[in-house]
Amino acid sequence: MRWFVLLLMALACFGFVQESTITRKENTAFGIGERVDYEMYLWGMTIGKGAAEVDKKFHTKNDRTCFKVDAYMETLGMATWVSNVNDNWGAYIDSSEIITHESYRKLKEGKYRLD
Repeated sequence: MRWFVLLLMALACFGFVQESTITRKENTAFGIGERVDYEMYLWGMTIGKGAAEVDKKFHTKNDRTCFKVDAYMETLGMATWVSNVNDNWGAYIDSSEIITHESYRKLKEGKYRLD
């Protein structure tokens, strides 16, 4: 009886199929050439700055038209004595489906480097 129940459960697991479809989403979050600058504060002192920007032209990845989005972060002033950070994070985001095709990072944090 136990084997019959296990066989029935195993067959039930393979009896369902899920469709793999990507839905189209309307992009209202960002556009070509946009840039956002920001500053980080701690106890009233500026300790860092950053920017996120969308490239001014479209790029092609995997035969798809993509946005290139980059985010830059760095420490400023006396905060560099504690930890000197200069990071770049980026991604190629599909312009019609808003999914990431490729992402990368270039990190410089103190003596640590990652390219």
